[in-house]
Amino acid sequence: MSITERRLSRRQALVGAGVVGGGALAALIGAPAVAADDGPHGLEGSWLLKIVNDNGSPSNQVLILDSTGGGVAAVSDNSPASGSTGFGAWQSAGENQFLETFELFSFDAAGKLAGILRIRAQSSLDDTRDQRSGRAKLEFRPAGAPDFFVVGTTHFSGSRIKTLPL
Repeated sequence: MSITERRLSRRQALVGAGVVGGGALAALIGAPAVAADDGPHGLEGSWLLKIVNDNGSPSNQVLILDSTGGGVAAVSDNSPASGSTGFGAWQSAGENQFLETFELFSFDAAGKLAGILRIRAQSSLDDTRDQRSGRAKLEFRPAGAPDFFVVGTTHFSGSRIKTLPL
C-alpha cells in the first residue's frame, strides 16, 4: 500500500469515526425526550449542578445529560479551551442512588492535550426526584501516562431541567 493510499485510508477511518460519533451523540441527545413523556424515572434527564471543590477553590456549574440506558454527557462552565465535553456511563446503586463515571480531555494553556480528567460521582435524588446531591472524586491521567491519580474531591447539588410552557 502506498503512502497516499495509507493517508486516504486513515482519512476515511477518521471521517467514519466522526459519523459514528455524531450518530452516537444524536442518539444520546434524543433519548431523554422519550423518558420525559411520562415524567422522571430516575437519573434520566438533564441537570444543572453546582460543584463545590472540597479544597476551597472556586466552585463551578456543570450541565449533565443522563440518557436512558446509562449514557452520560457533561460540560462545565469552565473555559472550553481547558477541557472537552465529558462522556461516560451511569448506573443505579439502589433506591434513588446512582453512580456515574465520565471522562474528558484536558488541555494546557497552550491548547495542547494535557491528559484525561475522570470524574467518579455518587448521587442521591430527593423524594421528588427533581433535586440531586452527592460527592465526586476527580482523577487525572497525564498524556502518555498509564495510570490515573486523585487530584481532588467535590460535593454537588442541583436540579433537574424541566420543560417549561411558552
